[in-house]
Amino acid sequence: MKKKKMNAPQYLKLWHSYQNPRKLNLVNQNHDIFCKKAVDNLCLKVDMCESTEDYLMEFCEGMEELIELGIPKEKLLNHQLIFSKILHLGSDIVESSNKSRDIFYIGLFIDTKIATCWYKKSFYRMILNMLKLITEKAQNLPEVMKEKIVQLLKVENFPLYALYFDHQALKKAV
Repeated sequence: MKKKKMNAPQYLKLWHSYQNPRKLNLVNQNHDIFCKKAVDNLCLKVDMCESTEDYLMEFCEGMEELIELGIPKEKLLNHQLIFSKILHLGSDIVESSNKSRDIFYIGLFIDTKIATCWYKKSFYRMILNMLKLITEKAQNLPEVMKEKIVQLLKVENFPLYALYFDHQALKKAV
């Protein structure tokens, strides 16, 4: 039996068909299993993190990847563990960090925006950029950015603002 040789156009076609491995053509049943395993993998990675910064970085990178892979919103909303992690991401960071640390303000920002931006890759990219500014470049968040986050919190979630920044308003409300 004679072995058939491939010519250059066939190699080129083969190369282009596998150039983007993120676009997976799976049958429906396999796609459901793939989605569940991808989400479970992210949950496990995040749970293994030892610091708040690592947790946030791993979570944001993982969510970017899930969105890029095309995991449908419904799959994420129906997965109880990832849904819980998404909803509590900001509050978990705020509770685990000190008010004097910059990651506290990132947590406040996440807490105010997560409800509307949880499935946007740009949202997670922005968080990663702020986090990398703190961790990799050893810089502080600009005071202007912190003030904008506090003002955003005041407008969008006044009870949380009062809890951390305006104790007099909190006493009046009670």
